[in-house]
Amino acid sequence: MGSHRNTTFHLFPMLLMLMLCFLVGCSREEFALQRIHAYPVIINHYGASEPNRVLEGLSIAFLPVLRETSDYSASITAPSGSFSWEHKLFPFEVDGLDYLGFPDLTLPAGFPLPQGIWEAELLHSDGRRTLGKFTLEDNALLRSVRKEPQLWIPQFSWERDASSPEIWQLFMRTTSSGSEARSLQDMWEIQCIDAKGVVLSRMSAKEGRVTSSSVADANLKANTVLIKCSRYDASIGCVLIGFTRFT
Repeated sequence: MGSHRNTTFHLFPMLLMLMLCFLVGCSREEFALQRIHAYPVIINHYGASEPNRVLEGLSIAFLPVLRETSDYSASITAPSGSFSWEHKLFPFEVDGLDYLGFPDLTLPAGFPLPQGIWEAELLHSDGRRTLGKFTLEDNALLRSVRKEPQLWIPQFSWERDASSPEIWQLFMRTTSSGSEARSLQDMWEIQCIDAKGVVLSRMSAKEGRVTSSSVADANLKANTVLIKCSRYDASIGCVLIGFTRFT
């Protein structure tokens, strides 16, 4: 009789721990993906002394069912397993919704973005994980951008003012090519960057002369070695990015 009581006493702490683990597991909020937003990215590099270089990539954002105060990471796998990435996610908000962003992924030069069904896995810092899928599909406009990005993504140039040669003006232009010529009237987000990677100025402008007041500052031209422009083109379903290097 005494032996049975001793066995029960020794088992009680173990049973208590199992019950507590069960209750903690049941009390955690649901961890799942509500939505995945994924967009192709095409990047055109205009070099000062080297040939233009075109890269393709992917921009992706996750909307979990409930975002907790925690660190998250994600792994992304291309169709057929041809490429895969794993990276820490960063939180941001759009229209009151809490998203988790994956840094823009860039493929090696010469590799097109794989089309088809991609796999994504969202990982919580406590070990929980959830799976999701998204599909990327090619289209005629995307193929056009890939083939001739200079028609879609502008290049920047500094030019002296005709009436006041001491004043420099900044222009952004795409290349015209016969029937393919098109005028970009959409707004671009622009960053002027120095040799250390510091953003000197941010502005928004359409193709043509950039009329931002910051352009009038002579120091801006002197210190800018790289200009980045970017925008999302809804007609293509693609993020367009351009880099113009001056040195």
